[in-house]
Amino acid sequence: MGENTRPECLGEHETPEKYDDIIAAADDTSGGLTVGFELEVLFPALRRGVADPHPFEHGAIYEEGSADKVIPRHEFEPPDDFEDKFDQWLLYHLECEMPDGNKFRTENDDVYYPPHDNVPRYDTWRLTKDGSLSYDNGSPSRGSSHQRYAWMSREITSEVLSAETEGNTNNSTTYASKITSMCGALRRARVHLNETTSVHVHVGRGEEAFSLRTLKKFAVLLWLTDAGLLALQHPSRHENEHCRPVTVESVLAAKSLEELRRENSALGGRGGDDDDVVEYLPKLGAENAVGAQLRRIWGADGVEELARLMECSERSAVYERGSVGFTRFRPAAKTGGNTHTFEWRQMAGCLDPEAIIHWARVCIGFTNFARLSDAATYKTLITTIIQRGDTFTGLDLLEAIGLLPEASYFCQRVADYEQGHLDLFEGQSNGSLFCRPLKCG
Repeated sequence: MGENTRPECLGEHETPEKYDDIIAAADDTSGGLTVGFELEVLFPALRRGVADPHPFEHGAIYEEGSADKVIPRHEFEPPDDFEDKFDQWLLYHLECEMPDGNKFRTENDDVYYPPHDNVPRYDTWRLTKDGSLSYDNGSPSRGSSHQRYAWMSREITSEVLSAETEGNTNNSTTYASKITSMCGALRRARVHLNETTSVHVHVGRGEEAFSLRTLKKFAVLLWLTDAGLLALQHPSRHENEHCRPVTVESVLAAKSLEELRRENSALGGRGGDDDDVVEYLPKLGAENAVGAQLRRIWGADGVEELARLMECSERSAVYERGSVGFTRFRPAAKTGGNTHTFEWRQMAGCLDPEAIIHWARVCIGFTNFARLSDAATYKTLITTIIQRGDTFTGLDLLEAIGLLPEASYFCQRVADYEQGHLDLFEGQSNGSLFCRPLKCG
């Protein structure tokens, strides 16, 4: 680990077709889903000669020069390799703390699918830098002693994991045990969360693609429930520039009713009342903006057009992202890596495995409903949501698609937020700077 100084590429024959081509499966109802996680966190580190402002605080911390013997040496080290050494220290810590022998690599050691240098293999846990995170932008008090730390902004990404249960008596999943182990390992180091941190959940089909129909069903359902889903999450995400509602900031949202009428008319049957639309969507009047938007989604002639409609528009700031990202359905050369996954970006920074697992089940369950529901079931739900309007909540959605444990869990979370319980980790409002170790059992 750590010996490579430039990205490595695999043999040409190993490149999955979906990374280079815009493809859609003819039928995606067989097999299961996969899930991947991005955990955004902040770590304190100490420069050489800087005293620890919290010497009695729990958790491992990197002190420059104190642990170099465990850090593999590169053939060439830049003049200031503090961040690289921190990364190697953290990887060593995580490999020691994870119970099942997981391996890790940094972005410097990534293995890519040729001919790209932006489609890494997600076959192991990875550690990357994240410029969107900042300690100074967080909400906790920032006394002068905290500024003695060098704050390291990092994103830990998982390997691709099966979203399916293992068929045992506990009905457990690999991803649940993995994310629990990772949260435990991270919390045995000093780690901080604030309003700049978040959790992203990617849902896909492994090396396989979704069908265009599934993408359309997903996009329509998201369009109608985007606000309700976001309302289930920590209030810091409600107005966050990195998870803007698709119904507000997307290319589709920027289109006027007149534009939509014109485009739907040009699309002909694909955007009108052909058999496919009638089978899945209720009929809405020509003056209905929501109806025009849904017809435009259904009229998309391919994966790339649909993904572009759901992405943030050019009027948005370059750093703004949608609540659910569709970028990973576009060609690798255009996006920084086509993994053919829905990227759920709504969750605030979190190292509570129970919370992450419940939210992952929502992301997986929503995607499976879009993938597997028959036309009658789907149309009934869409009709109900439109008829109820703003009174149809995110909790109603979870109940409607059979996620009753998640509805109960997030009902309590929403009640906690409404009562002012806004800590991202235990003890934060009482001045704690770091997440406490994960309790066993």
